[in-house]
Amino acid sequence: MSKTKKILISVAMTIALALGLVAVVPTSVSAIVDSDGTPVGDGDGGALTGTDVIGSDQSDMPDQLFGDGGIVTNIISIIIFIVGALCVIMLVYGGVRYIMSAGDSGKVGEAKNTILYAIIGLIVCIVAYALVRFILQNIVG
Repeated sequence: MSKTKKILISVAMTIALALGLVAVVPTSVSAIVDSDGTPVGDGDGGALTGTDVIGSDQSDMPDQLFGDGGIVTNIISIIIFIVGALCVIMLVYGGVRYIMSAGDSGKVGEAKNTILYAIIGLIVCIVAYALVRFILQNIVG
């Protein structure tokens, strides 16, 4: 396996691991308290609610997981965009390697394989995008 492929696989695995950790790491929730440990009130004798702390205007927050503007849809779109961008970068890299091969048949073969695998990756990315859109629109709702 060439050094470039190892680096590309390492980058992809790191991104996948980072996204996986973000999905499973719990966040902490704590109450707002005075220095003596009693909850801070909202002025009416009651405790603060979540909207008192972060504000009641949450119009920019997605209200659903799936569908247009949903959290899962946005995450999948970002991942597919990153993979597509990597495929295009590898296509350009393969083209540069092909130009720089100077007629050496071994280097030409490696460059052609890089271009071929980049095109296959781009096709897989486009099919994955179409499949995800189909599933999210027709099956999930």
